[in-house]
Amino acid sequence: MDTQEFSAKPSVVMRSTGSDADQSWPFDVIFRRAPIGLALLDGQHRLVAVNDLMVELAGGSSTEHIGRTMAEVAPSLWSVTADHIRRVLQTGEPILNERLSKGAPQDFTAPGNLLISYLPVHSGGEVIGVGCAIIDTARLGERSVGQEGGPSESTPENGSSEDAGVGGAGCKLSSPRAVALLGRASADLWAPIDVGAASRALARLLVPEFADFCVVHLLNEGGRVELIAAAHVVAGHKDLLEDLDTRYPAYGAATSSVTAPQGSGYASTLRTGEPEILTHISEAGAEDGGRIARLTALDASTVITVPLRVQRHVIGSIEIGRIGESKGYGSDDLLLAQEVAERAALAIDRARLFSAAQRERARAEEGSRLKDEFLALVSHELRTPLTAILGWTRVLRTTALPQDKENRALEIVERNAKTQAQLIEDLLDIARIASGKLQIETTAVDLPLVVEGAIEAIRGSAASKDISIDVAVEPSLGTVLGDPGRLQQVLWNLISNAVKFTFEGGRVQVMVLQAGDWIELTVRDTGQGIRPEILPHIFEHFRPSEGAGGRQISGLGLGLAISRHLVELHGGTVTAESDGEGQGATFLVRLPVSRSPRRTARAVIDDMASLDTEGAPAVRLTGVRVLVVDDSPDALDLLSATLEQAGAQVSSALTAAEALERVERDLPNVLISDIAMPGRDGYALIRQLRTLRPEQGGRTPAVALTAHARAQDRTRALLEGFDLHAPKPIDPAELVAVVARLSGRIP
Repeated sequence: MDTQEFSAKPSVVMRSTGSDADQSWPFDVIFRRAPIGLALLDGQHRLVAVNDLMVELAGGSSTEHIGRTMAEVAPSLWSVTADHIRRVLQTGEPILNERLSKGAPQDFTAPGNLLISYLPVHSGGEVIGVGCAIIDTARLGERSVGQEGGPSESTPENGSSEDAGVGGAGCKLSSPRAVALLGRASADLWAPIDVGAASRALARLLVPEFADFCVVHLLNEGGRVELIAAAHVVAGHKDLLEDLDTRYPAYGAATSSVTAPQGSGYASTLRTGEPEILTHISEAGAEDGGRIARLTALDASTVITVPLRVQRHVIGSIEIGRIGESKGYGSDDLLLAQEVAERAALAIDRARLFSAAQRERARAEEGSRLKDEFLALVSHELRTPLTAILGWTRVLRTTALPQDKENRALEIVERNAKTQAQLIEDLLDIARIASGKLQIETTAVDLPLVVEGAIEAIRGSAASKDISIDVAVEPSLGTVLGDPGRLQQVLWNLISNAVKFTFEGGRVQVMVLQAGDWIELTVRDTGQGIRPEILPHIFEHFRPSEGAGGRQISGLGLGLAISRHLVELHGGTVTAESDGEGQGATFLVRLPVSRSPRRTARAVIDDMASLDTEGAPAVRLTGVRVLVVDDSPDALDLLSATLEQAGAQVSSALTAAEALERVERDLPNVLISDIAMPGRDGYALIRQLRTLRPEQGGRTPAVALTAHARAQDRTRALLEGFDLHAPKPIDPAELVAVVARLSGRIP
């Protein structure tokens, strides 16, 4: 394969690690600038990615490496690594910290200073590549010394032996064992992609090589301290560390001992970001909030605490200690611990970022899955009433039915049409909520009357299942400031859900009480209840309810989500409780009491009656000329029949051009126009109409009757020149009332 062709295509290996062939992945900076040589090979030993240090060590440029095999790029290195790479590809097991004894490329330092780790790359249970981490420990040692301004000076306490081991007195950052520890830190901490795994790898790295015990604390997202990892040189003492950490959290007053700095312990390090050494613990006393007692219980002789810091932000701390009087730490050990902490902090932060990215991806995938299921459900729920409407309509057209069956068929058509209209209204409400456009019109409302209206709408459904609805209302309730229609929608959703999920012969209780400055409305049922795993998500969008045995209950599952938003718009809260399946459910709505004067019962009843559009229209349109414009002949027939039944003189047009001709010829009193029409739409029609002179019909009152029912659609219609905006479907009585008002029949 040509090198350019290979490098231009995304690699399966890079996709499996969350990256693309151009290495532009979330941890690109860490990958490229890591203090160790990193390379990623595919199953054919071709280089898929290399970082800056690997290129520097092997020579050439990254573009020369990508797509070529290691045998082509660095043949001498391949000769001593080939067996390990093949073994990892075959077994899927990592090989860590193999010392390179021969065959190092010329640009590399002495072979004895090289440590190589081989890590398998998995995808779908298959090993598809190998990641190589090459550590030049001599380079790391030079870097460490250079960062500290040169080798640390010896102290009388620490001695001056250049060969002191890691963790011993007088440890030098350039000593072989110290350099090896830093090299292993860079390699071992790179692999884990989980915060816990990275922290445990850190503890295993330090114990027993550098410490007899190690405790890693991290700050969680809420700023609380958590013990993430612990290790002890004595088997079984890890539990002791965790127990003592719980009993002595080290948040206490400072001891007066000069060997215990003020505010000492990991709490101080987390707060100030400063490292510390605590020595001569047995002589320090028992103060410091129990910290000394904790360390004494561990038989600790010396303790070092260093911060884990990322971009000047402290994210945690490492506490390491030696046991027994014969061992101790010095200032060089503190420097080495800080070097290890730097590498550990980067690894832990990387793991946190990776975990956060995984969580976000999981949430996005779950959201996408729920939306897909929701769209399928929308299709089903809209088709169900449509099937009944179309079916019975055909029966009525083709078959002469007895009067009672014909009435029954018409009832079914009407009921399913209302169901479909409610589904569409719920979808529009969700769209308004998502765009922040859902609004309420507040007035002082007598809540018990609104409750009674919601219950009356449900009584028929409850009676069909022999479900009793018991109502208990406190006699002297305060007034709620809110939107009567929207509050009734909330209550209807809660009570209808209670009826829907209650078995035949069950009971639903509705209680309205006042508790201080709040009115509490409770809806309790004896139905199937809510499973514990579903309860926290009960008010979320796109979560349709399930019946017993997981059976889908009809509906879009939007009612509770809409209800919660409406209650919150009223300044209230809504919660749900259930003891589990078969135990029923309780919904509690809390609304603030208004200090506005109470409305009379008669006023509320009159308002609710004025919203009732059942039955024949009471307003007559005798002599009113109405022009109806719609590209749908069926819609024209329905609107024309409704208005003619009210006494109006109706003319119709299928296009905007035809409508303009009829306006100039007939001079209608009211124009009703659809918006979405082929050619010139309703907006173009009204704009051209408003350019005509008054005597030509330029000031004809106009209604935009459209399925575009969002708030921005209403605003645009009014700005374009319409006098009113009415969403489809419109109730016949409401349509007559709109025409009567625009024509002057209703002042």
